[in-house]
Amino acid sequence: MSYKKKICILELGVGNFVSIKGRIEKLEYKVMISDKPKIIDNSDILIIPGVGSAKFLMKKIHDKKLILSIKKFSKNKTKKIIGFCAGMQIMSKYSEEGNVKCLSLINSKVIKIKTKNSWEIPNIGFRTILNKKKYFKDSSNFYFNHSFKMIVNKKIAAKKFYINYLKQKILAMFIYKNIYGIQFHPERSGKNGLDLLNKVLDN
Repeated sequence: MSYKKKICILELGVGNFVSIKGRIEKLEYKVMISDKPKIIDNSDILIIPGVGSAKFLMKKIHDKKLILSIKKFSKNKTKKIIGFCAGMQIMSKYSEEGNVKCLSLINSKVIKIKTKNSWEIPNIGFRTILNKKKYFKDSSNFYFNHSFKMIVNKKIAAKKFYINYLKQKILAMFIYKNIYGIQFHPERSGKNGLDLLNKVLDN
């Protein structure tokens, strides 16, 4: 098989690696799961998976001494770095989830979703993207499971896509240069998730 690009899923001890790896391999990419700087550096795309809290993920990254490798990777414009769910949120400067300093890959912060009813959090289920553009079809629904949301600095010239939840616009996905953040779980979103992954990985 002739592979398109080499992808590394960051090994942080959490995350549905098997599901993510399996979905991406359906698109004919070579996928590895690793925390080794050499493997990360030699990959074309780095994926930060998103199960667990921001504080937990950042502790794992610090424990494994991966900060410099991740930042170096993100600055190479020939490569692409993608965060799923909490993996997207730790791309920010700071997260209220554990009051933790994050990777600072994009000028943003992560705050708790505001609600009057505790049962409305976390935001769990399939939601429709508001502004479709090239990445989403009119009927695109994706699976969300989160209690915090990212706020991106308005001066950042990023492409941003939103959902409505509790009468709030919540960031579902952003693109800033070679950095992609995806709040939902494409690996759990059926055909829509696979189509979205194909567009993002191949863009």
